[in-house]
Amino acid sequence: MYQHRSTSNRHQPWCARCSRSFGSNQALRQHISSSSAHANRIFECPFCSRKFKAPSALAHHIESGCHKINRHQVTAAVKQLKIVPEICINRGLLLQAPTPPSVTHYIPATLSFNIPGSYNCCLCNKRFTAIHRLAAHLNSPAHDADQFRCPKCKKTFKVVSALSQHIESGACRLANLHEIKGHFDLLTAGLNTRLLCF
Repeated sequence: MYQHRSTSNRHQPWCARCSRSFGSNQALRQHISSSSAHANRIFECPFCSRKFKAPSALAHHIESGCHKINRHQVTAAVKQLKIVPEICINRGLLLQAPTPPSVTHYIPATLSFNIPGSYNCCLCNKRFTAIHRLAAHLNSPAHDADQFRCPKCKKTFKVVSALSQHIESGACRLANLHEIKGHFDLLTAGLNTRLLCF
């Protein structure tokens, strides 16, 4: 049946290997060419036993705060590493002491409910259908300053997991999966030590 779905023009594009449909043939081609789509989970979190398919997924896991480490601490720790080629914006703004960067936690006010069924972000006017979605948006990197830059195309990113995902996508052909894994192993070795200082 899956073979039929993957070759039939009457169905949405389908990956027989992972039994997943896609909205377009281009999306399916991107999925198949992705280095991590069918990869094994080889990237282990240095703080727990979870494993991930790609460095960006592991970085996102650590930035999420599940190990009492937030994205601001990850950014500060990465900025203290000597990464070549340079990926940090405003590298001169380093912490002088190993103290956690201050983090603002937003709680939406009832005034956010402007239009029935709509909660507005007071920073960008983006609308949300539920207050918990507005809270997630306010506490996400959405309004953070860009901290990282792709050394090849100069595109900027707010968190290291987004830069990592950009490099993994192969859009810039900056590195292949083997090189990415090698660089990530070096990065996490230094990063683990820095994060434990916070």
